[in-house]
Amino acid sequence: MSRSISSPTLAAIAAQMTQPGYLIEIQFPPPPPATPTWFRMSSRGDTNWNSLVWPGYGAEVRNLSWDGSGEMRGTVTVNTGGTNTAADTATSLALNYGFADIPIKIWIYDKAALATGDPVLVLDGRGDTCQIGADKVVFNFTSKGARVQFSPRQYITKEAGFTFLPPDGKTIYWGGQRYVLRRAR
Repeated sequence: MSRSISSPTLAAIAAQMTQPGYLIEIQFPPPPPATPTWFRMSSRGDTNWNSLVWPGYGAEVRNLSWDGSGEMRGTVTVNTGGTNTAADTATSLALNYGFADIPIKIWIYDKAALATGDPVLVLDGRGDTCQIGADKVVFNFTSKGARVQFSPRQYITKEAGFTFLPPDGKTIYWGGQRYVLRRAR
């Protein structure tokens, strides 16, 4: 895959000092027919990009890592303090809608290069867990190929309290999906 690099990005790369930052977008989907709530923020103060304002909520992207299977993990921390109501907003959204399987996108950019195509998408993933504290909200995320997207999310076993277990290989059609039940190995 190739892409052209804009003049501001080339200048930012060649500069003695860069100003890297992250643009973070979390989509909290409400029950239908309402539209999604987009929680957008920048790690480098208020930023205008792609005809949108990305408030500088003191967000920090940390612990970005890839494992051997290509799965990416990391955290987005929204700090509280002073008049920063972002953590309150993030807390409310996480409590109302949960965070597991919530879509999250993260772009990396340089403050000197914010044309539409300049920021680079580094994560198109899903929320995993969320910790809410007195001074911050921490969202844990994972890439789209992650375990949080696999079905089932609960294993049906005798240990989990299920007394009727269908035979191995039983096929169930549900919601346009086909599930084949297999015994855990």
